[in-house]
Amino acid sequence: MAIVTEIRSWHRAPRDRGVSDVRARLARTLATALRRMAEARYAQQVDRLARSGHGGVL
Repeated sequence: MAIVTEIRSWHRAPRDRGVSDVRARLARTLATALRRMAEARYAQQVDRLARSGHGGVL
């Protein structure tokens, strides 16, 4: 969903750059979204382990 929001924000931005800038922004947006998803998944796993009373090292 963050990707859609970011791409929609491009339409409000001034268009003074070329296609390569759009590709760079898309790549950056995808990388950010994937990183956030991975962080959320990791946090979920840590939370699940904490709730299960797991006392081991992660």
